[in-house]
Amino acid sequence: MSPILCPMNISVLVSVYLGTKASDLAVCLESLLSQTLPAKEIVVVIDGPLAADTEFCLNQYCGRLPIKLLPFSTNRGLGLALRDGLVACENELIARVDSDDISLPDRFQKQVTFMVQNSTISIVGSALRETYNFRRKSTEAIRKVPKTSDLSRKNRTRNPLNHPTVMYKKSHVISCG
Repeated sequence: MSPILCPMNISVLVSVYLGTKASDLAVCLESLLSQTLPAKEIVVVIDGPLAADTEFCLNQYCGRLPIKLLPFSTNRGLGLALRDGLVACENELIARVDSDDISLPDRFQKQVTFMVQNSTISIVGSALRETYNFRRKSTEAIRKVPKTSDLSRKNRTRNPLNHPTVMYKKSHVISCG
């Protein structure tokens, strides 16, 4: 039997590490403050030591957001950080966010609504807009979700979901191993 979905209770899962820029993290956390459906908890996995300004930034938001810190003394990589963060999340619905992401204000509301209306769906994601800054030049690209006809071809080489846009059911991910 699957856990009951409580649409008001979502967890956000984010990992930070030595390379996390404080300015990016601040923008990310501000976007979480702006959600029309706020998260019940934000699990921040601290994957090894942080730069002083990143640690300061994170501490500034601890009183403004329901942040639950999960610190590790050494950097173990994103996969292990997210695995341990997943276990630490208390809610069935988990929204993934990268520390340099800006979530649109209605992201969680739209994803929760979709998950509740489509109870057989385990994971939902979206297109994303990526911004690259290289040598003082900024470029943007939109990474779309592949069409059904492209899925089997693209699944051979990459995950068809844009990882930092997903919301998923914790119990279903854990059952996959």
